Amino acid sequence: MGDYIERHGYLTHAEAVDYQRRSQVLVLLEIDSEETKGIIPGKLFEYMAARRPIIGIGPVNWEVSDIIRKTESGVVFNYDDHSKLKSTLLRIFREYGEGEIPPKTTDISEFSRKELTRKLAKHL
Repeated sequence: MGDYIERHGYLTHAEAVDYQRRSQVLVLLEIDSEETKGIIPGKLFEYMAARRPIIGIGPVNWEVSDIIRKTESGVVFNYDDHSKLKSTLLRIFREYGEGEIPPKTTDISEFSRKELTRKLAKHL
């Protein structure tokens, strides 16, 4: 698969967002530890806004898993899910070979900065 993965080195934020929107699949990684289960990286929300399928790889019971499932924006694997991850990657690769993978269209407005800020302000 090395022929199909591009490495670009350092990019500005604008360049990174542009690549996200043009990518077929986005990968979100988190360290596999008890302490990182509750971490929800800001990158997740950028990825969701790009409306490309997300493959998340992180700890068991990762908070990100619930968000990705709820928004149907991708799939999440634990670090031990080697065979499931492999079969998913092969399926996506086949879909890519048959044509561009369609963008995700599920409503993600409840995770917009405006809505998240509104919810936070309500609790303050």
